[in-house]
Amino acid sequence: MTALASAGEREIISSGGVFSREKQLSQKQETLENRMAKLEEKLTRQSSAKAPPASRATASPAVSYEHRIKVGVVFNRLDVPDRTASDLSRAAQNYAKVAPVVFISPTEISDALSRTPCAEKRDISRCARELATYPGLRMLVLVESIRLPKVFPGEARATLHMFDPFFQSADNIAKVEANIKSPSDVAPFLRRVMETALDRAVEKSGLTPWFCRVFSGRQGEWYVNAGKLSGLKAGDRLKIVAQGTRVKAPSGQPAGWIPGPSKGVLEVQTLFGKDLAACRLVSGKEPTLEDVLLKQD
Repeated sequence: MTALASAGEREIISSGGVFSREKQLSQKQETLENRMAKLEEKLTRQSSAKAPPASRATASPAVSYEHRIKVGVVFNRLDVPDRTASDLSRAAQNYAKVAPVVFISPTEISDALSRTPCAEKRDISRCARELATYPGLRMLVLVESIRLPKVFPGEARATLHMFDPFFQSADNIAKVEANIKSPSDVAPFLRRVMETALDRAVEKSGLTPWFCRVFSGRQGEWYVNAGKLSGLKAGDRLKIVAQGTRVKAPSGQPAGWIPGPSKGVLEVQTLFGKDLAACRLVSGKEPTLEDVLLKQD
């Protein structure tokens, strides 16, 4: 495992279990945070409406607002305090409303991994691959550390990593730094951290066209890991293609993807769950879990 993957192990594993931190908040804290979240959401919408186009998330040619990618965020619990992690999650959820992203929260990630062995084995790369199958993550962002000043003014710093389960690669994506003049500057800094993370996830996902995959099926019905939030509609057709060739640059970082041969076509029948769809085979061979499903023009 790479050094980065080893560092990532700390981010999702703890003696208290995977991502159990949010369940430790008291009812009083949750009530206060809910009120703050509503106010922050209102302010975010107002700010987004006034912001110039260049300040918003920019979709790459391969990822339009019609088709959104799933991005999960997890935290190194040793270097990201529980309350800060909650604030970051809320900031990511709010920013996903104006970016081509379906945000997958730490709680959803914990639930998806609850019956898999990757958490126990502390294998972050394998966890990312499991999440790529269900609920269909395209990118997994890890907040390695957050440093906020205890006295003001002071320096704030965040370190972010990203795992791309499709290319099976890891990347140091950003270090976000800022001078915090007062406590009121903390929330904007945390929003900037998550905006940076999600923007980079969208940028890096542009190495492939938007795609989804089958995660289960029975009696001629196939269930895919994308649905209404990702941009699918009943009647859409998905071309089944083989894995193809993942091309890497001399540095070892992903350079692009060459699709494999077409095997068949699925048609979306029903949208269900948070962001899933049931499909039927209309032509060709049945899909496998390794096949890629591309939106057919």
